[in-house]
Amino acid sequence: MKATKAANLTPEVRERISKAQLGKRRTPEQRAAHSIALMGRVCSEETKRKIGEANRGRVVSEEAREKIRIARASQVITDETRAKLSAVAKGRAPSSQCLAASLAATLGRKASDETKAKQRAAKLGRTLSEEHRAALSAAKKLSWAQRNILQPNR
Repeated sequence: MKATKAANLTPEVRERISKAQLGKRRTPEQRAAHSIALMGRVCSEETKRKIGEANRGRVVSEEAREKIRIARASQVITDETRAKLSAVAKGRAPSSQCLAASLAATLGRKASDETKAKQRAAKLGRTLSEEHRAALSAAKKLSWAQRNILQPNR
């Protein structure tokens, strides 16, 4: 049915068509044709907002999660794609909300003696260049400055 014809339908007719189609499964050929028809279509900001609201709070079943996990595990990410993702991530600064959540998740946690021993063994004998030491120092100073902004009474 064309969109121009659908615009002229009364609500009663739309309801009747909706009930008739309810529960019918599309064949793989129909699904492929529909996918091709929608390919390249750009959603408006309002449509994106509506889709987001419809999906918000939706609970994904364990079975669906497992299917997603299997599908993601079989995906191969090329080196080119990895490089692009890395370049995008390097230019993006975490939001204050993200920093606060990260801080809240790790604040007050104590590493076990076993974990400390593993960390020590991994770092033993490693020498850092002056340039690397300066970069680490600058990063730590920035981290403390951000922490003081988020929790000024600490």
